[in-house]
Amino acid sequence: METVWVIIAIAAPHKWKVFQMDVKSTFFNGVLKEDVYGEKPPGYEVLGHEGKVYRLKKVCYGLKQAPRAWHNKTDSYLMSNGFGKSDGEPILYIKLANGKLIIVVLFMETPKDTHWQAGKRILRYVNGTKGYGILYNAVTDFRLIGYTYSDWARRLDDRKSTSGYVFHMGSSVISWASKKKPIIAISTVKAESKQQLADIFTKPLGRGTFERLRRNLGIVDLNFV
Repeated sequence: METVWVIIAIAAPHKWKVFQMDVKSTFFNGVLKEDVYGEKPPGYEVLGHEGKVYRLKKVCYGLKQAPRAWHNKTDSYLMSNGFGKSDGEPILYIKLANGKLIIVVLFMETPKDTHWQAGKRILRYVNGTKGYGILYNAVTDFRLIGYTYSDWARRLDDRKSTSGYVFHMGSSVISWASKKKPIIAISTVKAESKQQLADIFTKPLGRGTFERLRRNLGIVDLNFV
């Protein structure tokens, strides 16, 4: 996803046209290159053939081969239409046509169980910030700036730390992450500035501080822009 944000951040000051398309039946268009079998779902048993299984003819959601099959077909289509693929980023394709640069970025994400566990809490926040988004403006001070922070042993139940980082390009954020450490740190070297941007990803904040840092990330209510 960071590649998408980087492209948008670059497009804003250059006033490039940006288009987005969401394909809801993506995985159904993939082609299987191997034999895959599955158990019959409840209610689809055939009398006299209870011991048999189904052989899949096409890719379906939940299949481990689905992301690769979809990417292979999309990659084949783009390459056959004159696009070149980036050596460092396999989801980035570039083509020069009639003097115009065309950039295609693919993005796909499959929800996991851990995502659903935190879903209700996230949805409550989203419900109150429906109009918010990242605003990319044309700015004169176009720099890449990074912040990082770790809240040393803040969790009282297991004493593990949460680390986070955020990268800012031009007017807004393009990449960020927050992750709980798998081990317990027994020592640390601490150097920080007060209320830096990465704090928003590593520890609870007061409402005023949270909203100020959110604005500094370039996240605003787009209904009032």
